[in-house]
Amino acid sequence: MCRTGARSGSRISGWRDRFQVPGVIVPEIDEVEWDDEVDIVCVGTGSAALALAIAADADGLDVLLTDGRGASGAEMLAGRLGLTDDSAEYLDSVTEDTGPLGHAGAPAELTVCRTGEPLWPALAAGVSFSGAALRDWAADCLASPYGLLCSAVAGADAEAVRVGTIDACVPVDIGRWLLDQSRDLGITAREQTSLGGLVFAYGQVVGAVVDTPDGQSLVRAVGGVVVPTGAGARPPHLTPGGLEGAATVDLVVLTRPFSRFARLGLLVSGRDD
Repeated sequence: MCRTGARSGSRISGWRDRFQVPGVIVPEIDEVEWDDEVDIVCVGTGSAALALAIAADADGLDVLLTDGRGASGAEMLAGRLGLTDDSAEYLDSVTEDTGPLGHAGAPAELTVCRTGEPLWPALAAGVSFSGAALRDWAADCLASPYGLLCSAVAGADAEAVRVGTIDACVPVDIGRWLLDQSRDLGITAREQTSLGGLVFAYGQVVGAVVDTPDGQSLVRAVGGVVVPTGAGARPPHLTPGGLEGAATVDLVVLTRPFSRFARLGLLVSGRDD
């Protein structure tokens, strides 16, 4: 768990706009005796979860990073996370039309975007919402080893969320780079913890049940709960030859307007950009 200073209302609002959702169902948030309150609950310590935690930390948010990841072989996200009842019903409902999850053997390439080019070229000029495009994006994120499901739907102006700049001149093990970045920032998982369920109020996810060695803990998640959809695969090595002409390479979390799904990618600028 990392604490990064006082909580800021404007920062939380901005984070919700990037990633906003509809266990335990509670009638009123104020009636719950929360054991802890953070800005973001981020599940697991895989590459996508670490990247999201680093990006949230850069925004000055408090992050609770759980240790457990669940089972990697399940066909449905709820099964992969080991969730049942209302939490499983919720996850099934938001993934039911996207097909099965990806597996550890899924292609390990990262999506590459270039500055100055549209993030969503399939959309017509001036169009930001397409039901079919959103479904395809969700399916792609679920199939990716580096996909994420956020308990908040992104706003109309969603964009790539920067995790950090990678040296494009030397080979880089991105998985190791993420571990080093998280260690340097003091972002560590709470040991022997896992997601036990989601907490709902007003039809929204408002927190998480966290399983700990001492029992279950109710954690209020002001800015949302984020779960990885992949099997915890580490990103590939990045080599200079693989990104010829790149001046800078940023590891980013790609979010899409009006979607709750995201995945890791690379944002590349050329020497002439």
